Amino acid sequence: MVVAVTTASVQDRDGGRTVLDRLRFTMPSMVTVFADGGYAGRLVVHARQFLRIAVELVKKPADQKAWSCRAAGWSNAPSPGWCAAAGSTTTTNACPPPPKPWSNGP
Repeated sequence: MVVAVTTASVQDRDGGRTVLDRLRFTMPSMVTVFADGGYAGRLVVHARQFLRIAVELVKKPADQKAWSCRAAGWSNAPSPGWCAAAGSTTTTNACPPPPKPWSNGP
């Protein structure tokens, strides 16, 4: 929907504001977005008051220690998005597809 590439020195919250501003312009019908807990604070207030977009903060369960990528045989993938690659036709080095039963590797 919207992508904003920033330098590493830009905090996620600040980059998130740019993304939400662009999102409101390109997709005015958007009413809710889901974001990591790191986006809590002024970004949520800006989205609600000025853009009229609800930001639902998604948090992992307190007892969860790592994301799981069991479909590819990995138990500590960097993020859930990397795990999605295992189920698609696209693969990454971080979460390769499981080996075929008749082979010795991926």
